[in-house]
Amino acid sequence: MYSKIWFDQLATHHEVTFIPDDLLFIQPELRELSPTIQLDLDRYILIETYQPIEVIQEEIDAYKQFVKYMNTEYDVDVVFLPLNIGDDGSDPVEVSGVVSFNELGTQGMFAGIIMGLLATEVFMKLANNKKLRINLGEQVPPAVGQGFSTMIPTIVTLSFFAIISALLSVVFHTDLVTLISTLIQEPLRAVNSSIFGYLLIYSTGNFLFTLGIHQSVINGVLTDPLLLVNMNENMNAVANGQEPMNIINSSFQAVYAQMGGTGGTLALIIAVFLVSKYQPYREVSKLSIAPGLFEINEPMIFGLPIIFNIPMMIPFVLSPVIGALIGYLATVVGFVEPLIVLVPWTTPPLISGFLASGGDLKVVLLQIIILAVTTLFYIPFLKISERVAIKQAEIEQAKNEGNQVEDDDMDWTV
Repeated sequence: MYSKIWFDQLATHHEVTFIPDDLLFIQPELRELSPTIQLDLDRYILIETYQPIEVIQEEIDAYKQFVKYMNTEYDVDVVFLPLNIGDDGSDPVEVSGVVSFNELGTQGMFAGIIMGLLATEVFMKLANNKKLRINLGEQVPPAVGQGFSTMIPTIVTLSFFAIISALLSVVFHTDLVTLISTLIQEPLRAVNSSIFGYLLIYSTGNFLFTLGIHQSVINGVLTDPLLLVNMNENMNAVANGQEPMNIINSSFQAVYAQMGGTGGTLALIIAVFLVSKYQPYREVSKLSIAPGLFEINEPMIFGLPIIFNIPMMIPFVLSPVIGALIGYLATVVGFVEPLIVLVPWTTPPLISGFLASGGDLKVVLLQIIILAVTTLFYIPFLKISERVAIKQAEIEQAKNEGNQVEDDDMDWTV
């Protein structure tokens, strides 16, 4: 477990031939203190430092001083057992047949979704086959009978995936989680996390929303798991003192692309109060203020409406593109850092930017800019939609008045 190179770095004086049963644990901060206890050891002591080997190498002089003192006073050498041996230690030990902690987190989430759906489909197909059911008779309580009736489908399903897992491990030296992550998750993440792939998927979802199909069932399925993986990597990087690398993540969508609700409709509400005098639009906007502050915009989508309203469909689809591009470019040029805190999608604008960035006011300023730009973008289309709505109302009113005149002219007498 310990190489000669590692012992030489600590300037040990004795040849190490065995590891003693005695194990002395000390805290890293005590390594420079002179021990006051009487040690009764034969050859050397093993100290577990809980420090990476890189840290020990940076402070090798302090460790050498401690080793020298122990050798002078007690004629023993000290071996420090670091948290990770690194290149200067022995070859790493391979451990197989286990599920690592990473595979239980966001890294294995996509594989979990696929395997959960696939296993359920296999089980349902087998459970619907009457030949595979165990019938214990009417004398057995229903709860017990139902449990036995699905026993064979359960065993076959578990055995099927267990055999696949064993074959992958023995023949291909991999596992289902790694295979799905390598062949499906990572290629999808590379596409969906790129600015062009993300905007294409998100814009397609918003366009379908204008036709009555909720966007979450389109782009949510394709992007949410992968954006969450990116978000988790950023959070882990910051926790370990590293720089976050993923610009497009879950909070990026909430803070920039979806600020004020899908389609950036908070900007539309502001535009209505700024330029519209059409009373129905203003009434709907008043009702939409409170939910709009929490990213809920169904009152505007169905009440204005935006659905099947061609003038409003254009800014509804393109406003999130504007917000995402502004946020992305500002991050690329270094004006702001990638977002590092996962915030709920219902967090109000400005507050969401402050929290997701860890308190960076420049992100809040960026949100204000996006809100102003998208408001101006909505105004010309709002005016067109208003004129169309007024014209339609006049036509409908004239039609109703014409019908009323015809009804008045009719002679109902016999």
